[in-house]
Amino acid sequence: MQDGFFQKVVLSMIAGAVMAGLVEFYKTFITGADDALNGKHRHVQMHPSPKP
Repeated sequence: MQDGFFQKVVLSMIAGAVMAGLVEFYKTFITGADDALNGKHRHVQMHPSPKP
């Protein structure tokens, strides 16, 4: 069975929506959880470089 053009368009739209959902999930939950766990440790500068 060959897919028609319209079926390919619908399939690509569904795949794009799934990928957009996964990107939003990553940005919301994974990055947010990482910031919640390690947020205050990430932004600390250990030793400032001396000025010449």
